[in-house]
Amino acid sequence: MLKAERGAGTKVIDLKGRTVLPGLFDNHVHMLRAGLSEFRGPLPRIDSFAAIQSHIRGQMAVTPKGSWIIVPRTFPTRRKEMRMPARELLDVAVEHPVMFDASYVVVVNS
Repeated sequence: MLKAERGAGTKVIDLKGRTVLPGLFDNHVHMLRAGLSEFRGPLPRIDSFAAIQSHIRGQMAVTPKGSWIIVPRTFPTRRKEMRMPARELLDVAVEHPVMFDASYVVVVNS
């Protein structure tokens, strides 16, 4: 099928039966949000479920009871566990509502 598209300058590589997959990526940034993301302070390094709970505990000490604690911009691929946390992980805070922000998806505690 692709042979019909081959031209005089086309480089042909014999893969000897191996498979090649295209490297697709979406490289873009939302400039305003990216610029403002650390305006109030540096984003915490949250690379594991233990780090999520540590961040929540730290915020509990400085956040009035009943006020929201936000775990900011933590994509699953940036954590050791490589998955979203369940609400039970966020239940370390019982006197605060907690929102885990993964940008397009959020998880809240009980």
